Amino acid sequence: MDTCLPPVSAASDCWQDLLFLHAPDGMAVVQAGKIVRCNPAWRRWCLLDAAQPATLAASVHPDDISPLLDFCLGACAPAASARRLLLRCATPGEDGAFGWLEATAAGLQWEGHPAVVVCIRSAQEADGQQGQPLQALAEARQALRRSEQRYLELFERAPVGVFVTESSGRALHLNPFMARMVGADSAEEALEHYQELPRQLYVHPERRQEALQRLAREGAVANFEYQARRVDGEVIWISMNARMRERQADGTFLIDGFALDVTDRKRAEQALAESESRYRALFEDNAMVMALVDPETGAFLDVNKAACAFYGWPRDKFLTMHAADINLASRPTLQREMAAALCGGKRYFTFRHRLASGEVRDVEVYSGPIVVRGKAFLYACVFDITERVQAEQALRKSQQHLRHIADTVPGVLYQFKRDPDGHYSFPYVSDRARDLMDLHPMDIMRDAQILYARIHADDVAVIMEKSERSAALLEPFSLAYRFYCADGRERWFKADSIPARQEDGSTLWSGIVIDITDRVPAEQGNGQGN
Repeated sequence: MDTCLPPVSAASDCWQDLLFLHAPDGMAVVQAGKIVRCNPAWRRWCLLDAAQPATLAASVHPDDISPLLDFCLGACAPAASARRLLLRCATPGEDGAFGWLEATAAGLQWEGHPAVVVCIRSAQEADGQQGQPLQALAEARQALRRSEQRYLELFERAPVGVFVTESSGRALHLNPFMARMVGADSAEEALEHYQELPRQLYVHPERRQEALQRLAREGAVANFEYQARRVDGEVIWISMNARMRERQADGTFLIDGFALDVTDRKRAEQALAESESRYRALFEDNAMVMALVDPETGAFLDVNKAACAFYGWPRDKFLTMHAADINLASRPTLQREMAAALCGGKRYFTFRHRLASGEVRDVEVYSGPIVVRGKAFLYACVFDITERVQAEQALRKSQQHLRHIADTVPGVLYQFKRDPDGHYSFPYVSDRARDLMDLHPMDIMRDAQILYARIHADDVAVIMEKSERSAALLEPFSLAYRFYCADGRERWFKADSIPARQEDGSTLWSGIVIDITDRVPAEQGNGQGN
């Protein structure tokens, strides 16, 4: 049936009813998506039982109902010509296969309302009559419908944004994922919002222009990233893969592609860039000598400019070296100290380091663990203390020399101090006090009363009186007094010292005490005794 059936009315003539009832082709009147009347041949072709209702669901394969309704809708269009469709029965035959039917349709008026009369016959018979491979064509069309259905499902359910746009700036199609990406509740809302993509979607419209130029020149873009403005105004980063699909007569072209929200990745990259910037400021450009060391091998992971300047090796050379190449400590000692720093048990170290020139410097190293690319390394901050060590060594030698002098002088060297509040103490007493006074110097420095307790009571008062006068006038102090040894023997000592005013207002005497017991009788006669 390749021609359109002539219109008929509900009050058809008798011959028309006979034709409808006895026609060899299956015929059915479809109105509003339902079969309102069918002939016996329709039931025969669709394998319907006599008592089975003649519905579309019972007549046609489920996958073919939607195409049939679209087919009928097209037949109702004004000036529609005869239309042909291949479809399958809803019920399989005896061989278990679904029979293929060829359907034609034409519009008519049924009881005053638009309807469609659908005629069906075996596709094999039509194939034989017309000499066309209708069975193969039907199967090809069915495969095409399945492919379209898979594409539609992929479009709707894809976990990436899928879009079709015009180069003029209008969005044509978006899948639900793309709509959610730009902050819309549905694709329809997104399409309604984005009427002008360069201005509404692109934060920097020149980026879209760049993408269009690449599409026109190369036909596609890959991993093209740009900042996009969502429906709610939030700015996100999008990575786009797109291709130019077809060029229109006016020079514009369609664009389809995929999009991913890469905002989290871009933020991570920005945070990494900021971290690297801080790292450069805190590490590379720091005036302090700094290095990163692998605690397992001792290899240098990184060194800053100050380290290169201090040690004298360029950075590329440094990164081929190990800590043992500059540290004079033994390897076992070095490994033990690095292990202590890695676990946080020890952070301060003193070493001797060799420079590129061969010079050896004393250094202080402050070290601790730091994680780089998921692995724990050691940071090391190095301070050159060579001058300080040399000064300390010189001071120790000087102190040893002074101690030798103090120990060989025939008397006790001392420092006597008066605080602004009148309190007296001995900041220093030489070791000769052990022999001369039977007292330990540390005991006298801890408590001056230990010394006063050994001095004659009358002489203590004189000592305090003359000390006050010397402190007030800053005049030398000189006095002979009686001292009692631990065994009760009385000895005569003479103290001579020079006072000096301190910044805090205290007075400090530096002097010496000698034993004058053998000279006292003569000096007493001259009025120099106490």
